Amino acid sequence: MHAETAEQVVIDGVSSVRAGQNVRQAGEDIARGSDVISAGQWLSPAAIGVLASLGLAELTVHRPLRVAIFSTGDEVTAPGEPLPAGGIYDANRFSLTAALHAEGVEVLDLGILRDQREALSIALRDAAARADLVITSGGVSVGEADHVRSALEACGQLALWRIAMRPGRPLAFGALGGPDTDTRQLMSLTHLNARGEAHMVDVADKQETRREARASARVSMLPATLALLAEGGLPKGDVLATARIAGIQAAKRTHELIPLCHALMLSKVTVDFTLDEVNSCVEIQVFCRLNGRTGVEMEALTAASVAALTLYDMCKAVDKGIVIGDIQLETKTGGKSGDWQRAHPVSGRAA
Repeated sequence: MHAETAEQVVIDGVSSVRAGQNVRQAGEDIARGSDVISAGQWLSPAAIGVLASLGLAELTVHRPLRVAIFSTGDEVTAPGEPLPAGGIYDANRFSLTAALHAEGVEVLDLGILRDQREALSIALRDAAARADLVITSGGVSVGEADHVRSALEACGQLALWRIAMRPGRPLAFGALGGPDTDTRQLMSLTHLNARGEAHMVDVADKQETRREARASARVSMLPATLALLAEGGLPKGDVLATARIAGIQAAKRTHELIPLCHALMLSKVTVDFTLDEVNSCVEIQVFCRLNGRTGVEMEALTAASVAALTLYDMCKAVDKGIVIGDIQLETKTGGKSGDWQRAHPVSGRAA
């Protein structure tokens, strides 16, 4: 109970109330000379807040561990794709990626590689140059198409193979690179010869196969600019039609723009657009196909780039702050290096 007057409030029978309990004294949370953050400690949101409360604007830290990861196997299929006969969906790569992200690891997702030893060797060398650790899923058992172990031995050292555990016995562990790592990486770059000089790759002896590639780009603009684009109200006319033609022409003339690219007889090129009102941007999706001896990744990427530049040119009269970004390969199929797919392809409403 309590009694109240004009000058005071008297509370009776409450033993938990004491004088000064609502006052925080300076230094009662962190004593002078105590360790606030220890070396090697993970910087959680709470830890960062404590450091900021002490007036620290900068801190020397270690960068996150960088791990490259890819799956192997002709039977492995990306989720969302039609499952062929005898195929399985790629679950391991996504599980491992999620587990690594949960530990604060920076992940380089290299997609799915087919059962081709040379392609695996190239992928391992590339991953070793870009990451601190490389994790692969599949390809280390005793089957005729299990090439990961031999690829590892070809570009590094195998430390152990097989462990006393089931399932999971066919596990390989080793070190990539060595005294001649730089030389090996150089020799895996097909546009450099043995002396490190640029040259055009001779594809005459390669087998003709169907080659396909998809690429994407993003053009971010003001919401008002996107609205004018959608309504056809921009002063230069039909923006998307012009950008589509520019992209197709760029794919056909990639060899004139990018040094050492071959002139290709493309059988199909499509350039599509997605108007993303939520993010105020235009997503560009390009598809290229041919039957030939070399891939069409550069043609798809060039088409996406030029289509994006054309969008900027057509819209710059009303919005000079347009940003072009995220130009990237989404998928490629065919050829000696096998199929590849980015983990998170662009999706949306096509225009």
